[in-house]
Amino acid sequence: MGNYAEQIIADFNKTSLEDCIIKYTPLFALFRDYFVTKFDPALKDRDRVLEKINQNIIEAFKKIESINDDRMLKLIYEILQSIVRTNYFKKCDTIALKFDVSRLTHILKGVQPHYETFVYANDMKGTHLRVSTVCRGGLRWSNRMEDFRTEVKSLMTTQEAKNSVIVPKGAKGGFVITKNEGQVDKKDFEGYYTRFINALLDVVDNQVAGEIVRDPLCVSYDQDDPYFVVAADRGTSSMSDTANAISKNRGFWLLDAFASGSSNGYHHKKLGVTAKGAIKASQRFFIEEGIDFYKESISIVGVGSMSGDVFGNGLLESPYFRLVGAISSDEVFIDPNPDLEIAYGERQRLFAMKRGKWSEYDQTKISTGGGVFKRASKSVTLTPEIQVLIKSDKETLNGEELAKALLQVEVDMLYFGGIGTYVKSSSETNISLGDKNNEFVRIDADEVNAKVVCEGANLALTMPARMEYAMQGGKINLDSIDNSAGVDTSDHEVNLKILLNALVEKEILSSDEKDSTLQGLSSSVVESVMWTNYLQSLSISLDTKRSVKHVESFTQSLTVLEKHLDTFKRSYFDIPKERDFDEVIDSDGRVIRPVIATMTLYAKILLQDLLSECTMFEEEGFFERYLFKYFPKSLIAIYENEIKAHPLRKEITSMIIANKIINFAGATFIKDLDTLGVEKFMLKIKAYLVINQLFNANDIRYEIYRNDYTIAIKDQYYMLLKIEDVIEYNVQWMLKSLRKEDIRFDTILEYKSCIFDVIETLQTSKRTQVKDNELLSTFFANLDFLRFSSAIIKIKQLSKADLTEAATLFYTLVQKLEIALLIDKIETISSKNVIQDYLKVQLEQLLEFKLVYLTEKLLQFKREGEEGERIIENYFDHESFDKKRYDDMIAFIKTSDHLSLSDLSVTVNTLLLLR
Repeated sequence: MGNYAEQIIADFNKTSLEDCIIKYTPLFALFRDYFVTKFDPALKDRDRVLEKINQNIIEAFKKIESINDDRMLKLIYEILQSIVRTNYFKKCDTIALKFDVSRLTHILKGVQPHYETFVYANDMKGTHLRVSTVCRGGLRWSNRMEDFRTEVKSLMTTQEAKNSVIVPKGAKGGFVITKNEGQVDKKDFEGYYTRFINALLDVVDNQVAGEIVRDPLCVSYDQDDPYFVVAADRGTSSMSDTANAISKNRGFWLLDAFASGSSNGYHHKKLGVTAKGAIKASQRFFIEEGIDFYKESISIVGVGSMSGDVFGNGLLESPYFRLVGAISSDEVFIDPNPDLEIAYGERQRLFAMKRGKWSEYDQTKISTGGGVFKRASKSVTLTPEIQVLIKSDKETLNGEELAKALLQVEVDMLYFGGIGTYVKSSSETNISLGDKNNEFVRIDADEVNAKVVCEGANLALTMPARMEYAMQGGKINLDSIDNSAGVDTSDHEVNLKILLNALVEKEILSSDEKDSTLQGLSSSVVESVMWTNYLQSLSISLDTKRSVKHVESFTQSLTVLEKHLDTFKRSYFDIPKERDFDEVIDSDGRVIRPVIATMTLYAKILLQDLLSECTMFEEEGFFERYLFKYFPKSLIAIYENEIKAHPLRKEITSMIIANKIINFAGATFIKDLDTLGVEKFMLKIKAYLVINQLFNANDIRYEIYRNDYTIAIKDQYYMLLKIEDVIEYNVQWMLKSLRKEDIRFDTILEYKSCIFDVIETLQTSKRTQVKDNELLSTFFANLDFLRFSSAIIKIKQLSKADLTEAATLFYTLVQKLEIALLIDKIETISSKNVIQDYLKVQLEQLLEFKLVYLTEKLLQFKREGEEGERIIENYFDHESFDKKRYDDMIAFIKTSDHLSLSDLSVTVNTLLLLR
């Protein structure tokens, strides 16, 4: 208990606890009795005995006079009460205590796990933190003997955000070995790792034929807990096979899906997924500048060595990467003017070596003035070329100073692929950060001169540093955005193995066929993962543009996140309160990317939480399409029924939908959760998916993506934002106008072909021309009409008229009265106060109401065989509508440079006179 308390409470004094044990021995005897009674599997009448012991403990506390003793002993008792499982009665040499940490949040600070397993033995200690039951994250060896939980908790927080693109939530584990490092060989280390994993598995459930199986020697006070997976991490990167062997030997239901990246899994370094994903995320910044770094050179300074997975693969991603310098844990590499072809070839050679340190680089292939230097060097003589590169007139620097200067070089990209925190904010102190190894190399954010920062490695910058760098114009996401591809690939591996293992169990596949099938799917998995990184970074860019006009949507969304997620508080991520929100708005009026990136990840987490608790998926078979999107098409064609039976089908479906919606609609999709209430908000999610399908919007988006570097970025972003505006318009129409039972995929999608056919007959002019792209030109020419799809569906339901007839009349009316122009002007015109905001909403609602009303009237007014244009003209004449006057108003709206809300109000009011 004392060891655990020491990890969770920074100022806990174990010596004082030992004094208390001597001073209050009878109370500690009661603590022991409480523990034994709570968890001894052989005991009967447990509840009655526990209650009696609890009363005795309460009485014992009354006799404690010292407030400090009372505080410490109550802490120990609260910890004791929060234990929900233990392997103590299995007589293991390594004890595991599983805690429900939610019972301790009142004494803990910051983000905390829901469940934690603390592992203790005479020669090792460790902990495993999980945000919920279905979680995943790496197990690492730690050398932070005194505060390993602090390290693990910070990584769990990062993992939670990163895991927004996968099924499980965030988890992280770590262990320390109390022996001297030099006394532990490879075999010993494997033994410690094995004991740690076995202890963790002792306090989770197994599963056989879909049924939960609990260890009879472990009394449990928590819910069913069968999903437990691990991953490689620092010190354990080559031990996935060991972990899977433990899983198989124990008969754990996940078998070789327990640990990803094993010999029969996806090898991250061979696939290069983490690095490729990081490069893909940061490529967004270069796309925005029209630079294709697969065809033209960009300059880079990096952190890492070529033998490393993330750094090595990253620097091999393009032969046009001009690496002018790199810092590893002990060396500094500088190549001031590299020959691209020679340098790329040498990087390939080093990557292929088992331990390709920078000192192995062929010195004859380094450009004039460059070299490889030790970070520990007391003095390094600077060549003229290095002086020019780092902009220094000094003749010598020590190795650490040289590394620090290299981080400040003006380059296109600063690429982090190695472990360590290298950039802090100018207001932070080194003492508060830890990572002593890089203290003398670390720079402040305002000293970074790279245009782009790519965080292929975790925690390269502190959050305040990212924000400071972004505020000064630097382009950056987050580590949990950039390097999410590794965990994404692992998640695919685990879920594919769960499916394939089930096929082996049914004797549909042999073990060898299972392994070959998994490997055969690797290219599909990597492609899917790369798209995730592409879309996530693009989503952040679109949100930065949205934030210029709609900053209040972002502050509203932050409030929603804080209210609904225990793992999200603005203070955890250094995001200011609303009154100080200007601190994260840059000189162009945009909310900075690190803030939006954080919101993006947690908005996805919130949507996943809501979806995983809903019953919506069982109501319509269409939702199976989102489950199928996770799996390669070749598997779906053969094993559709087995995929439908996947034990994590609901979690997978929830994750796919959450990512799709937030990637497309942005992080502020959640802003009205509290206004709508959960039930109606779930209907909003469904309405979004229905309209997205109705418009074939996915096909249009991917056509836009396919034209990176061909279509100007401003036009791409305009089109993508326009799609979302029109979908949002229809979603709001549905929520206001349709009954819950009418918002169904099967009901609404049956109208799709009719709506598109009617629009086609109108022969709309292609006002939005996209050169040499018929698909995009046609879609955006028709979008002003697609905008009213939900209104047509409403008319169909109200009038029971033929859909084609109703749609034709409605669209002809929209065209004749130029309603799309009016709505566009209403939406884009600036408002000066809240009243004008309300007026804009009212004008749109009046137009919507009038269009539906007029279409119903026209359907009643028409004569047999009369065409749409003629029906409308006759009706206008019948109602004495002054169409010329109205046309003059429209002409004024089109040409006016000083349009006001009053002008628009008068025009709308003119339409209201038409009865």
